[in-house]
Amino acid sequence: MFINIIRTEDNINFIEPKSYSIFTDNDDGTVSVQQNVCAISDRIWIDEEFPFNTGQEYIYKIKLPNNISLEGYIFEKGNDDYGHYILFLNFNASIYLHDNEKRPNIPCGKVEINLILSPDMIEGSDKLIKNFHGTWPSFHEANIRIIEKSTESMTLEFHDGFLFDKVVRLIITGIISESYDKDSIESFNDRCLTNVQFRKVESNMKILLFDDYIIESLPEDFDTSVFDDPEFDTDTIRHLYITEEHKNHGVIVCKSLKIVVTINEDKKKQLEEDYKEFLDECQHSVQ
Repeated sequence: MFINIIRTEDNINFIEPKSYSIFTDNDDGTVSVQQNVCAISDRIWIDEEFPFNTGQEYIYKIKLPNNISLEGYIFEKGNDDYGHYILFLNFNASIYLHDNEKRPNIPCGKVEINLILSPDMIEGSDKLIKNFHGTWPSFHEANIRIIEKSTESMTLEFHDGFLFDKVVRLIITGIISESYDKDSIESFNDRCLTNVQFRKVESNMKILLFDDYIIESLPEDFDTSVFDDPEFDTDTIRHLYITEEHKNHGVIVCKSLKIVVTINEDKKKQLEEDYKEFLDECQHSVQ
């Protein structure tokens, strides 16, 4: 579908009170949003009412005339003094903010917009979204386990990390293609992931696996006894750290997906106990 954009502006100009939007200045000169992601969204006016659903359970892709594609949520749609508008959160907005870069301008004119993920595209995803307060969850730091695998189907299980006490089983059928930076899906087995994403591509589904991280270490012959000194300044050895960047990406294209969500009762109990302990500590600190 195409929409005709007639005006765009940073949505923070329309948020009242602006004190509700909390920004934190980082030591490296960048800024992070601690509250209200609408403060880093784009308000886009179009020449007619937006005909589709809004909310964090729907992901859209906007393809600009320069072939740059922006993925994100449309939080709301409405009508104001300038006409019909949508509130679009570009998923990369926080990255631009963190890197102290200006978000790319969304130009006026006709652009293509497509729905690339919604609950009805994956069987069982409605329960997944319900468990995460109406939004697709982050799989950051989740562990992946291969349950079953053949040339035509695969069953993967994700647990821990930002999934908390939820266990997500992904049943993949009608595999069309697979590609991995490290040759096979086994390179992800029992790994802690950066993220997992799902996308609709024409009549098929795509699963994207991310295992990216950076390790910093000191030379093997470094005298670690200096850390015993409580006044030791670690910034004085920052230049000695050896940085190792790890990247492993996987892409699975298939005909259909099914998601099954269960609760790890032991993990749930542990999280509840940890939270109670945290509240107790807060009460003692106030007293």
